[in-house]
Amino acid sequence: MAEATDREGWAQKARGLVAEANLPLQLVASRTADPGRTLRQVAQGLRALTLRKRVRDWAKARSFFMIAHSTPWPTHEGMVIDYIQTLTESGVSKSASAAWDFMGALKF
Repeated sequence: MAEATDREGWAQKARGLVAEANLPLQLVASRTADPGRTLRQVAQGLRALTLRKRVRDWAKARSFFMIAHSTPWPTHEGMVIDYIQTLTESGVSKSASAAWDFMGALKF
C-alpha cells in the first residue's frame, strides 16, 4: 500500500515535469478525450524508487537548463551535450554515473 502511494506521488511529479516542459505527450494528451489518462502513461510500469530517481535526476538537469538556457527542457542536442560535459568536468564524484542517470531520466 505504501509503495502504491509513493509511486503515485512520484508519478504526479513526473507528469508535472512533462507538462512544464510542454513535451509532445502533453500536446497529444490535450487532444484526447481523457488527457489525465493519457498523461498517466508517463509512469507506466515504473516502480516508486525508479520514478523517484528519475524525477530527482531530472530536477538537477532542469536546474541547469533553467540557469544556462532559461528553459526547463533541452530544445536541441547541444544543450544535452553541454549538460553532460558540465557533469563530467565538475569534479563531483560519480559524475560519469550522474551523466548516465540523466540519460535514463530523459525517458519521460
